[in-house]
Amino acid sequence: RVPGPSVGPSMMAELLCSICLDVYHEPVLLGCGHNFCYECLSRLWDSHTNGKSFSCPECRVEYQERPAPQKNLKLSSIIERYRANRTPHHCSDGCPHHGQPWKYYSRQKSCCLCESCLMEGGHKAGPGLQPLDEALARRKAALQEETARLRRSQVALSSSLGWLQEAQAKLRADRSRLREQVLGLFADIRNLVAEEEKSVLAAIDREERLEAARLEERVQDLEGKQWAVTKALQKAVSAATLTLDEDAPTVMGTLQTALEQLLAANVRVNPCTVHRRELDRGTISQTGKEVASFMRRVGQSITSSQLTLDVNTAHRNLLLSRDLQAAEWTEKCQPYPPRPERFKLQPQVLCTQGFTTGSHFWDVELTGTKRWEVGATCKGPGNTWVDSCISWVLRWDGRQLQAFQGSTRYSCQAQSQAMTAPFKLRVRLECERKTISFYEIGSEAGQWEGDGQVLHVFNIRLCGPVHPGFYLDHASSLGEWSHPPEPARGGQDQLMGRWATGLSGKHLWLVSTGWEFLRKS
Repeated sequence: RVPGPSVGPSMMAELLCSICLDVYHEPVLLGCGHNFCYECLSRLWDSHTNGKSFSCPECRVEYQERPAPQKNLKLSSIIERYRANRTPHHCSDGCPHHGQPWKYYSRQKSCCLCESCLMEGGHKAGPGLQPLDEALARRKAALQEETARLRRSQVALSSSLGWLQEAQAKLRADRSRLREQVLGLFADIRNLVAEEEKSVLAAIDREERLEAARLEERVQDLEGKQWAVTKALQKAVSAATLTLDEDAPTVMGTLQTALEQLLAANVRVNPCTVHRRELDRGTISQTGKEVASFMRRVGQSITSSQLTLDVNTAHRNLLLSRDLQAAEWTEKCQPYPPRPERFKLQPQVLCTQGFTTGSHFWDVELTGTKRWEVGATCKGPGNTWVDSCISWVLRWDGRQLQAFQGSTRYSCQAQSQAMTAPFKLRVRLECERKTISFYEIGSEAGQWEGDGQVLHVFNIRLCGPVHPGFYLDHASSLGEWSHPPEPARGGQDQLMGRWATGLSGKHLWLVSTGWEFLRKS
């Protein structure tokens, strides 16, 4: 009888190659009578390093030369009929070593087991050994769950990819538009400068022609006087040669006439000045400053970016708006997910933007008398900065202005002289100089003008990116609300401006945003 899928273990062992322990594939017969797979035997003999002697892998009979094994036609026919008689189900579920159907699945060894494998292999019952049907059901459930998860991720990836591709197109279109605007702006500037240059040169030409005509008139006047003097001198010289040998009355008359002409000669020279024209150095300096200021404003208007609050750092008593442009202190804790960088003790929030190089500043407009804090903090390695005060702040506590580096207080004359809260502050970060400065800007000063009066300068040590930060006390908020709060009254605070924070009624809010990237000093 031809062996089938239900052959016993002893019969099944006759169909296994002793090298690969699998059913023969192209069996060959050695002179000693043992069979092996052709490829298994060839690989084994090819691996011999001496290449001088070859032996049977089973009985160790040696051959002086490498034998040429003969194909075992009878065994090959048996193997072919055995494989042909096996159904696909048994072929996939049957143990090739024992010819028995699979019954169990070992999670530790990631393999299927039959009853004989379970007894011979010493597998122990436990969580790692499961019935095959149960293991299959669990694997299918896990596969379905992971498939659903991956499909959701695929949808999210597709959505993100679409958004990024749209953002790329918008970026190209926006920068192309901005480039055209800049080219147009500087073309207009060049045209204005060229027209002004022509106008100034034309004015110089007109003034030169007027002065030249005045000088030409004076030249002609002096030339006429010089000719008259020359004539009078000639007559005087001629008269001086006359003697009384000639007609005395005539001689005396000639001398008298010559003398009168000499006395009447107009030799007066009126003063004449030619002014030297130069450009006013003060005007040149002021113009240079204005041009530099204008160019800086152009660059700043192009490189400004928007401030957003980092929800991962927000204290649980701070409610953030959807656009991350506003925050409000609330009694109810918000269901923010646990994050290692979240403030837990202080009602603080940082901005997402952080800086390690360059020069940056943000302006803050302030009114009121309540407490507020504006500053920045450095995110160092790890999360040691969490649950601590903002690294560098300027604080108004309702009575006086104070500067704090962590818990260390600093004071200066400008702070002690402040009887009221500053109206407008500027915080300037110089990463290369490693300083962060606070300035008070006059209420009438333009937003692009000088920094103003220095209130305090911190020398900082950068151990990571520097992020703008804000402290929000009870009944306060930060952000740009769709309906801004009413103006401050009753001594309540208001803090606003470019990247500004403030307190109005119960709100600390951001009126407008913008970050300026300046040229490095």
